[in-house]
Amino acid sequence: MEDFPKELGGLWVDEDGRVVYIIKTKPFFFKTAIIFNLLEQLKQISVDFDAGDINQRFRLCQVLLFKTSTRIRDRGKTEELLVELVEDVTTYSIITKIALINLSELLLSELRSTGNSSILSEINSYVTILLKIAESKNSYLLYAEIYWLQAQMALFDLNTKKAKDLLLQAHKITEERGLILLRQEIENEQRKLDEQFGL
Repeated sequence: MEDFPKELGGLWVDEDGRVVYIIKTKPFFFKTAIIFNLLEQLKQISVDFDAGDINQRFRLCQVLLFKTSTRIRDRGKTEELLVELVEDVTTYSIITKIALINLSELLLSELRSTGNSSILSEINSYVTILLKIAESKNSYLLYAEIYWLQAQMALFDLNTKKAKDLLLQAHKITEERGLILLRQEIENEQRKLDEQFGL
């Protein structure tokens, strides 16, 4: 792997998911043309080296770009790719974690727009897998993400007290562990909760 281009760092997933997390929260952090160029290079490397993990990273980066689109067709492709990634990985890797979180977020968005409560059980099944990973890895970042997801589900059920408690737990973890980007997301949710329900 000595020929692995260093400039692909912009789309690479490190062991803590930091690079993908930047793209996830700031999809236009880089110019879109640059991102697509890097994505094409990563695709070519996945073909040239025929390496499963590179192919998974390529597909995950595709997902994160599709996820920023407002087109229904792209959202459908995003969900399809995420399900493939979740089912494709035999061991729980950083790719699995990020795919599960993104799939849960996508389903939450669908839940909000359709009001179809049957989607809740699907999200719950993914959250259960995430909890197992968090316990086995003792991952504080993942616990905070899980509490955030559970808070969103509680809000759908109009259980504002539970949502507030879950957000407080998530916020505490992000403060103690210095997870700045996630803490900002959670603080935004807490503000919205205060504004909507006066909590």
